[in-house]
Amino acid sequence: MASLYRMVDKHLKKRLHTEFGTTLVRLDILYTLDMNPEGLSMGSLSSELFVTNGNISGIVKDLSKSGLVEMAPALTDRRSMIVTITPEGRDYIKEIVESHHEWVEDLLADMSQTQVLQLSELLRALKKSVAPKLEERLLQDD
Repeated sequence: MASLYRMVDKHLKKRLHTEFGTTLVRLDILYTLDMNPEGLSMGSLSSELFVTNGNISGIVKDLSKSGLVEMAPALTDRRSMIVTITPEGRDYIKEIVESHHEWVEDLLADMSQTQVLQLSELLRALKKSVAPKLEERLLQDD
């Protein structure tokens, strides 16, 4: 499983850079903001992605300069910044996600529909089994 993950991760990062001029972290930020249309504070965004505020803030500033996100002071605390995805950011993420789906379909083309469905079910079961244990351990580490 680790070997396959490394292969897919390496190829995905290369494709994101070559085809879209972006990185996996930038994509994760945009995707997370797309799933949270009301926006997120920098701290919440960092927590969602399990990265430091320092790492996020520079990337968010770059995304803002590119017009993909907007930053505004929070209404309740002017020291805190709320980050939201722009319509341009939504279009950009949609294009990447569509390309990603095509890529995954291409990778799985040699598998039957039944095999793909079985794999999906097994991966969902694995996630359901493992995720709570990992989340519990993450909380213990804090």
